[in-house]
Amino acid sequence: MRVKVTKTIKLDEVPGFISDIIMKSKSKLLHSSDKLNQSVHDVQSFLSKCRDVQDELALINDMLDDVINISTGWHEANNPTPAPNKEAKIEED
Repeated sequence: MRVKVTKTIKLDEVPGFISDIIMKSKSKLLHSSDKLNQSVHDVQSFLSKCRDVQDELALINDMLDDVINISTGWHEANNPTPAPNKEAKIEED
């Protein structure tokens, strides 16, 4: 079962946090690819490993979505866009 969690860290810790998630994703990807190094002659075992890999790939996908969202938020926090200048327009008749 997968769960989504919230974590509070300092802004300057975000790049390291992102790197950790990427490293874990890469490790899971390598581990998953190793599971496919199996003969198809034992069909039940092979199918079970394939399902395990699908589950791992889904988790990796979620982790990379987190990386995208966190990176976007970090970039926006470091590069705030100025609020639009709302000048009242006076219409003349």
